[in-house]
Amino acid sequence: MNEENLEHALRIISTRRNSARTQQEERIQEIETRIPEVVEINRQLFRTSRNLLEIIRDGGNVSEQVESLRQNQQGQAMIRTLLEQHGYPADYLELHYTCEKCQDTGFFQGKTCSCLTELVAKLSAEKLNQSVRFEQCSFENFSLDYYKGLH
Repeated sequence: MNEENLEHALRIISTRRNSARTQQEERIQEIETRIPEVVEINRQLFRTSRNLLEIIRDGGNVSEQVESLRQNQQGQAMIRTLLEQHGYPADYLELHYTCEKCQDTGFFQGKTCSCLTELVAKLSAEKLNQSVRFEQCSFENFSLDYYKGLH
């Protein structure tokens, strides 16, 4: 891989990742304004999760807190239902990456992701095409004279 194209591709992928996060934050703000019930459910989910983490940190019995986890799952299901009732997709508040496989990092399971390889190839092709003067090629100046022996 050409180092310059690789660096350019990594910058593009990083921009995609940052854009996905920004878009998620915007969707969250939109939903908090339009569906206030979601805010309260999220507060309850946060409190339950915080309590569970404190129990784990303090060495408490996690198995006793399974009910809290069930409540969190029910709360998440309630949010998805509210979203759908208001005309939104159930996954509206989730992060939506360009490449779900690597989550817009360019790497998956310690290897280069196919999205990064494809982007580097695309950038390399674009760079190569810039150096070729295609604007001189058209049907108006096309001549079969170059191919006389082929037909």
